[in-house]
Amino acid sequence: MIAAIAWRNIWRNRLRSSIVIAAIALGLFGGLFSIAFMEGLADQTLKTAISQYLSHIQLHHPLFQDNEELMYRISDADSLVKQLTCVPVVAAAARRYRIRAMASTANGNAGVEILGIDPEIERTITTIHEKIVAGGYFNEARRNPIVIGGRLAEKLKVGPGRKIVLTAQAEDGTLIGGAFRIAGLYHTGNSLIEESQVYALNRDLSRLLELPEEESHEIALLLKDPDQLTAASGLLAARFPELKVETWREIAPELGVLQGYMQQMMFLFLVIVLIALAFGIVNTMLMAIVERTRELGLLMALGMKRMRIFVMIMLETVFLSLTGGATGMAVTAAAIRFTSPHGIDLSYFGEGLSAMGYAARICPQLDEIYYLALTIMVILTAILASIFPARRALRLQPAEAVRIE
Repeated sequence: MIAAIAWRNIWRNRLRSSIVIAAIALGLFGGLFSIAFMEGLADQTLKTAISQYLSHIQLHHPLFQDNEELMYRISDADSLVKQLTCVPVVAAAARRYRIRAMASTANGNAGVEILGIDPEIERTITTIHEKIVAGGYFNEARRNPIVIGGRLAEKLKVGPGRKIVLTAQAEDGTLIGGAFRIAGLYHTGNSLIEESQVYALNRDLSRLLELPEEESHEIALLLKDPDQLTAASGLLAARFPELKVETWREIAPELGVLQGYMQQMMFLFLVIVLIALAFGIVNTMLMAIVERTRELGLLMALGMKRMRIFVMIMLETVFLSLTGGATGMAVTAAAIRFTSPHGIDLSYFGEGLSAMGYAARICPQLDEIYYLALTIMVILTAILASIFPARRALRLQPAEAVRIE
């Protein structure tokens, strides 16, 4: 009975109630869609890093990551890769040589990191083969083919088919250089990677620097279930104690910091939205009580208990908030569903985003748990915000209230 009266009361002034509901819906939409955008940005940045160069887990010689010296290699890497692919949690494994070098042409030079790979096995770990925009992915049987980033090609003013000289330090400290021919250019949208990462055949790099072809500097792994990252890392560390096992969180801690920052920003947005919601509710209900002072006085004079009036005011507040909240969440869900498949094109800011390692197209996403959590938070905020107006109504004196015109 009280609930029905409360529901009718909020529609007695349709214009004001509609404005309040629209304001709540707009506020929630702005907050939730911003959270979805940041969630999509963080998730896309992480997935891009994992699929293009990080992988989920990497194995190295215990001293390699600290020094990156040629001597710190994994012996019999081929056999180890076969063992790793038989581990139930591992989806794919690939070995690589990783060497810092200088890339030079007649037009300039740049410091790079060469990854010596087996192209067919590398396909199972990274998506670089899908990012080729000119030339091919080691498709031609040329001597010493390499694949470089589009940004590096622009910097050195070269393209597919052109030669480039790579100079690196051998294990004995001498400098060794070799001529390589560019097989293809890749584009990832991450200028940091495109300017520094070069892919060469493992056998060519081994021959140039006189390294054992069956050895490697690192083994990259993809997991069947990325959520089992910590458990898989512990399992592999116990199984291969002679190697250093690191997850992407340990290799690139800045990505973990980004995720933490995004979560803090999400929380801040929610707090701002809920505070604005609370102030809007208090203001609206105070206005409603002032306008209905005579009505509330008459109800008290006719015998309605103050507690029932208190509950009625609270229910009106909750109904207003839930209606606005449901509208806002429905609009947000529709907007995310519309924009998520193709993403939001930010190519106007593409240069700046690329320089920071972000893609120029962001796909908003929001876990369902956010909708449930926000529903609960809206209800709690509405209840707390309704206490002050409801207490104001309880202080009304029936005799004085009925005389107000």
